[in-house]
Order: sequence, then structure tokens, then C-alpha cells
Amino acid sequence: MAAQYSESKKHRAHWSVRVGPHEVHKALNIQHFTRAEALAIKGISPPAGESPQGWHDMRTGSSAIMQLMINLNLLKTRLLPHNHPDSLDDYEVLEAFRNSDDTKIKAALYNRRSETFWFVTGTSSQPEEQSMRAVEDGWYIYRSHLTAPAAFWRKVRERI
Repeated sequence: MAAQYSESKKHRAHWSVRVGPHEVHKALNIQHFTRAEALAIKGISPPAGESPQGWHDMRTGSSAIMQLMINLNLLKTRLLPHNHPDSLDDYEVLEAFRNSDDTKIKAALYNRRSETFWFVTGTSSQPEEQSMRAVEDGWYIYRSHLTAPAAFWRKVRERI
């Protein structure tokens, strides 16, 4: 099973990841991967480059101890659909990046119960693209493959 990154045609310096053959149903839904697929992602080098201007790691702190104290799990209500069958407690936010105006979050989540990894983008304004309501009022989740800066994928690879 091979993983592969591809640069977004719509957003320069943003990348998506695919494992195995292209599956149309995954292209039109929230990206989720099994543990084996996540290990394939971990096994390849992430794309080179830095984050485009305006995207920041939410775990950034002034020290290693401060980074550990940042609780990304508080973001789950902005990153999971309002009608998701699993409990919010089943999920852990592994990594999250935000844009400068705090209106979008790109995140990797891990579902402990199903042992799956979820890659999603949450936004505080209803997008023109297909989306669904998040648990938290006023937030929406894109229904497409996550594209994210190379730095995001490097951090995700460390946390798998």
C-alpha cells in the first residue's frame, strides 16, 4: 500500500495525501484512513517547503512544556459533523493549523474506538463548496479532501 502527496491545483503550497488507488467516494467526503493507511503515510517523506503565509501551527508555544499544555481537543466541536455517530470523547486532535484570521482550522484527528485517522478542515463561514454543519453552531466542515501546508503533514507524520 503506497501513499502519495499531490499539490493542490486550487491552493498553491497546499498538499493532499492519498493511499492506494484513487477512490471517488473518498474525494467527496471527509478523509479518513485506517491505521495501516496512516502507517503508509508515515512511511513516506512529506512534501518539502514551509507553510504559506497566513497558516500557523496551533501547538506553537514559547517552550516545549507550553506546547504540551496546549489542549487541541477543545477544537473537536469545530471539526466533527453535528450528526456524527461516534462520541466526541472517542476522538483526539493530533495536530491543528489555523489561518491568520482564525476562520479556518486544518486538523488531524484520531478515533480511538475505530482506530481511524481523520483529516478535516473546519471553517467559521459557510463555504461555497460542499460542507456540513459542525457540532458547534456557526462552524462547518468541508466535504472534500483536506489540503494543507507541507509543515502540517510533517507534524502529522510525527504524531502518527
